[in-house]
Amino acid sequence: MATVREVYETITIDESNKLHPEQWIKVYGVFSNRCDYIITCQVYQLEAVLSSNQRNWWDDILLEPIDEEEQPMPVQEAMKKYSYF
Repeated sequence: MATVREVYETITIDESNKLHPEQWIKVYGVFSNRCDYIITCQVYQLEAVLSSNQRNWWDDILLEPIDEEEQPMPVQEAMKKYSYF
């Protein structure tokens, strides 16, 4: 369990379309200024992953982009990494 400030750099689930579908992310549920790690997956898997969980358990869902070694990466870098626009 971590506080919201301890998680590196995140975007909300509503902004997930800014990332390439194959971008790896760590998914966190936010409740009362606390972040609970949920799972590591690729953006395209979010809908399936979260459909099996009660999304209303959390105040928000945050996504933390990560690299191949599961190290956090800046959101702007993740948005450019697979840029196909």
